[in-house]
Amino acid sequence: MMTFEGAPTVVVLADGATVWMREAQCEDWEALRQMYLGLTDRTRYLYFCAGVPANEAWAERFATLGRADGQVSYALVATVNDAVVGCIALRELTEPRRSGEIKRMYVRPEVRGQGVAQELLEAAEKFAHTAGYHWVYLDTADDMKAAARFYQRNGFQPCERYNDNPQATIFMRKRLATSPSD
Repeated sequence: MMTFEGAPTVVVLADGATVWMREAQCEDWEALRQMYLGLTDRTRYLYFCAGVPANEAWAERFATLGRADGQVSYALVATVNDAVVGCIALRELTEPRRSGEIKRMYVRPEVRGQGVAQELLEAAEKFAHTAGYHWVYLDTADDMKAAARFYQRNGFQPCERYNDNPQATIFMRKRLATSPSD
């Protein structure tokens, strides 16, 4: 298993609060579960349960995403005063080869628009590059318009469906900067 060994990323918010970003650990499960429970049912399902039984076991799945079977994976949390305010995960795809998939990207509303999502995404892309991925894929739903625009601003382009997620209607991918074209 490959892990990200970079120093924690720090973002200072407009109100002076410091956001720390670090690799998710098993001890983050309860905080991730609480963040999950604070979402509306629809948002909770779209962000965390698509294709997963709708129960609270998703936090364990997030923190251990892709760590079985030798997959290269990465799960990151953003915290303010030790409270989890955001998360993202990257898991290895078996097809297409040399590719990863962004999963569970979420930032709490109170810190949106302040660079937290950007830092989370950039950290996941850096990990993907280090892991040797050529492409990063993601999916979202039509009603997640802000998320789709955010990904487009970050270089993700529409692509063909690459998974069987029944909730997803938008599929995107991004070629990593140093990846050979294919």
